[in-house]
Formats: sequence, structure tokens, C-alpha cells
Amino acid sequence: MEKINKHKKPSSYIYKLFIYVALIALAISIIIPVAWVFMASLKKNSEFIGGDVSPWALPKEFFVQMINFFGGRVATLVVEEVILFVFITKLGFGSMVVKIAAQIIVIVLNYVISKLWVFRK
Repeated sequence: MEKINKHKKPSSYIYKLFIYVALIALAISIIIPVAWVFMASLKKNSEFIGGDVSPWALPKEFFVQMINFFGGRVATLVVEEVILFVFITKLGFGSMVVKIAAQIIVIVLNYVISKLWVFRK
């Protein structure tokens, strides 16, 4: 009678854990800089919000722009996470090649989203 192995190798669990930790680290490494970029752009976009305007008295359009900015970045974060997960974890492509390609796609998408959706006039 053939013995059935019900347990997977421990190394496969550790490998999957590292993959998920890497994806979480990537998400954190994107969220913090995006918040920083948006806050830094407040000074650059001062003509939009006015000179010495209190953050509590900003116009509704500013908050719409902020939500659109973060929404666009979250969308490209999801796109990047899906690309990395599918091509590296599921299909076994080389991680550096996939990461570079994903970054190029995300940069282009961020530009298009900002130009056509967030900062449209």
C-alpha cells in the first residue's frame, strides 16, 4: 500500500511567507512616499488652494483632488501587486525582470492617471 504524504515541505511554507511579507513591504514602501509626495505638492499647488489657507478651510475641490490622487496611486499599487504576484509567484518569471517591467507600467499609469484624472483643469 502506498503511503500518502499529507504534509508539504516546511520550506514551501517559509517561501510563501517570505513572498507575502515582501508584498506587504512593497505596499508600505509605496504608501508612505505617496503620502509624502502629495503633502509636498501642497506648496507647489498653492495657487489651487490659495496662499495662507488653513488646512481646515480648504475648498471642496482640494479634497476631491486628494482623494483622486490617493485613489489613483492605490489603483496602480493593486496593479503592481497583481503583476508581481502572478508573474513571480504563479508563473515563476525572474523577479528582477518582472519588478522592472511592473515599475515601468506603474510609472506610465501614474502619469496618465494624474494627467487625465487628478490634475485636469
